[in-house]
Amino acid sequence: FLFSEGVEIEDIKDTDQFDISAKLQEFKDLNGIILACETCLQVRSKLESKVCPTTTMKALVKMVEESDKVLVFD
Repeated sequence: FLFSEGVEIEDIKDTDQFDISAKLQEFKDLNGIILACETCLQVRSKLESKVCPTTTMKALVKMVEESDKVLVFD
């Protein structure tokens, strides 16, 4: 779940050290699900994410409540 500055992931330039777009694709290829916060996008004057579907913070809370484990990367 991408929120805050994380929703700006599509604007991060790939480098030799950090190939973000390749890592995103690898995660998706392994059936990983990435969602972006609609409110966080709206605050940044964006209507959608180019890399993943959008959802709400309410949906995030529900996902966390229904999960056995939650990993957070900062």
